[in-house]
Amino acid sequence: MRLDKVLDILFGNLTNTPYISSFESITSNISKVKQGTLFFLQNPDDLQQAIQQGAYGIVFDIEMGILDSEIAWIKVENISQSIMRLVRYLVLESQCILCLLTPVEIALAKSINTPFRIIDGEKITDMLADIFLAYTEQLRQPLVHQVFLTSIRDLERLDVVKICSPFYVRDMEYRKYDFIHNPFIRIIPKQANVKFKILSYNILETRVSLHSASYLIGLPYIFLPFLESLISVLESYQESWQTISQDYIIKNSKIITNTQNTFKNTNKHSHALRHKKIKEELENSLFTHEHSLTYSYNIKNGRFKYFESLIDYDKRFSLKSETKTILFCCNPHIFYFHLVCEHDFIYTNEIKKNMQNIFHILQTQQDSNIFVEYFKTYGNHLQVLTCYNKKFKFGKNSPKYICMPYANISHLSQMLIKLCYHFAIVYGISKESFLKATIKQKELKHKIIKNPK
Repeated sequence: MRLDKVLDILFGNLTNTPYISSFESITSNISKVKQGTLFFLQNPDDLQQAIQQGAYGIVFDIEMGILDSEIAWIKVENISQSIMRLVRYLVLESQCILCLLTPVEIALAKSINTPFRIIDGEKITDMLADIFLAYTEQLRQPLVHQVFLTSIRDLERLDVVKICSPFYVRDMEYRKYDFIHNPFIRIIPKQANVKFKILSYNILETRVSLHSASYLIGLPYIFLPFLESLISVLESYQESWQTISQDYIIKNSKIITNTQNTFKNTNKHSHALRHKKIKEELENSLFTHEHSLTYSYNIKNGRFKYFESLIDYDKRFSLKSETKTILFCCNPHIFYFHLVCEHDFIYTNEIKKNMQNIFHILQTQQDSNIFVEYFKTYGNHLQVLTCYNKKFKFGKNSPKYICMPYANISHLSQMLIKLCYHFAIVYGISKESFLKATIKQKELKHKIIKNPK
């Protein structure tokens, strides 16, 4: 993007006469600054590092001196408003379609390998690099509309069209956001045919059928309403595509979809290679299809952001088994599930009755959540250990459900080693952070995985 165009979009004032005339990337994240980057400076401490990493331009809204006269120094009145104007311009020029999802739906969407791009972040600055990339790609070779899946709420204030999933609409209603009078908000209704039929389930897995095919989903059934909402969005886009059929395969066999897309530039050789790869991945998959369908999905919880297991839980829960299953939930608040209601769980009479009891408990216990009560209901025959960071609250203990706070990772590790349980749920820390903190203590990690004494 040329410097003069940047100045026009940002309403910026060039405070020097630089040697550069254009930028190759845009970001506000210091870790993503490289040679040719236009950097939005929000933390003055990042200035020196940005210049050292090769920034071609600095956008700022505070008083500061020019440290390098060869790069562009752009003064704006308000850096946040300038970023909003730039994102709006990039979205319109790149002809992007923004689809707003809830954080749980975004985590599920990451398991799908589709043409859709996923922007993972909480602030509008987190999407600068991705939107600029889409803009540059559109300039080089005009494409059909690119779809971006995101959960960034700040986009609600952006004057561009946004598509909202059924559960994101509920979130806006919960926040009392007046989206009805927002001309840029479009709603995708939940499709009536996107409703799972539960064939069987256990505490950590659910076997369902959808579109006449059966699936084994490596998640508790409390996630199904969010998955149904996500699939409604995907199929709404997929049905509007009028091109050839292609397959999308997810690594680790989480979701496998056979759908339509917008890619036309293929040849027989590429098709042969693609189908060979598909065959190899299917052979290595734990999941197989019974039917050939327009839409087919397979999800396991392997990399599900908010629900991670340290060990595969395909073994029976037993106090005598050599290994234990430890579930990690970095952000417990994600499971307060204020967006779901009893009506979302009309799958079987037993599930309906159990969820009615769970929602009744949640009305009287404000410090609990649907995830905790789910495990209390379905894990009452198991010894469940819940470890949580002290900043969270998880109600009272029960004979089979022990809740204990931990002060730090070392304290948590000792609890997992010394206490007796069938499986443990750890709140407030991710699996990655836990393993990273204990990687130097191989003995400790081994003891955690082995059966506690």
